[in-house]
Amino acid sequence: MMGRREIAVVCLVCILVVLTGGCAGIGIPADWSPAGESDSGSVSSPPPSGDTGQTADDSDSSSTPSEDAGQGTDGSQPASSSGAPEVIASAFAGCWDSPEWGWMRLEANGTAVSGAYEYDEGRIEGVVDGFVFTGMWLETPSYAPPDDGGEFEFVLSADGQSFAGQWRYGSGEGWSGSWTAVRVECEPAAPSGPALQWANRWDTTYGEMVLSFSGDRVTGEYESDDGRIEGTVSGRLMTGIWAEEPSYAPPNDAGQFEFTLAEDGRSFTGRWRYGSEGSWRLWSGTLAD
Repeated sequence: MMGRREIAVVCLVCILVVLTGGCAGIGIPADWSPAGESDSGSVSSPPPSGDTGQTADDSDSSSTPSEDAGQGTDGSQPASSSGAPEVIASAFAGCWDSPEWGWMRLEANGTAVSGAYEYDEGRIEGVVDGFVFTGMWLETPSYAPPDDGGEFEFVLSADGQSFAGQWRYGSGEGWSGSWTAVRVECEPAAPSGPALQWANRWDTTYGEMVLSFSGDRVTGEYESDDGRIEGTVSGRLMTGIWAEEPSYAPPNDAGQFEFTLAEDGRSFTGRWRYGSEGSWRLWSGTLAD
């Protein structure tokens, strides 16, 4: 049997246990269990690797790294780098210097691009698809393939400051040569309207021609079969419709024309055809005395 001293010690221990909240206060974990009975949830287990202290709700585990990489910081998709076709076509607009064929100026209208270049008073027109410009080149005297016209293909550089391309006579399978160019500053535009670039009186393939201008519009008359013309002027290029007696109507007595003014303004080279689908024929002129 325990003596009074032992009973007093036991009572003191019980009082201490009650006051300190059980065994937790003396350094023993509240969920302590004997060796061999601990589980993965014990405080001795290491935290999950990569744990940043966030709860499961703090991040979306459904997205993959590749999906996250394609988004901006606000979660939006990045803008396409290709751009609209019209925007790419406008990248070809402007002035270019080619070591093969001289100075060239291009204008864009939607996906269509057209212009003129120095060699043999050349003209160029086509369409842009992506960074590739394809179409037809035409030169004096006939402005018609296969001898004075054919196909081309230009590929724009990534910075838009140059292009590399090729050309051929007509539409054959093989390419005839290279066509490269670098972008240059355009010459200042003429400060006056077309009337001061184009003279009013000309001696032409089809007799004397007299022109009248109103803004970019042109009307005129020429000697052959009491002919008339009507069209528009854009710089050195004049395009429109010719018409002659007796009917003044296509396809037998009217059709299309194109004239290109020489740089010195004293002559033009051009072409005409019946209706809008006939073969092109030569029409040129010189400044009348």
